[in-house]
Amino acid sequence: MLSGRRPCAWIQADPATPGASPVNDQPVSFDPARRAHGTRWETRTRVAISADATEWDIIP
Repeated sequence: MLSGRRPCAWIQADPATPGASPVNDQPVSFDPARRAHGTRWETRTRVAISADATEWDIIP
């Protein structure tokens, strides 16, 4: 990896999950005149991807 930092994964979580943070980006309305977003909760974790990986999953 060029930067030397591991990438982050944002995982949607229940609000009661320890370390969960609110994010106001859940679309509620796509109406161009009245776009609206609701709150969803997420946790953030660093992931390691091996150089030979062709696919990967995050298992909480």
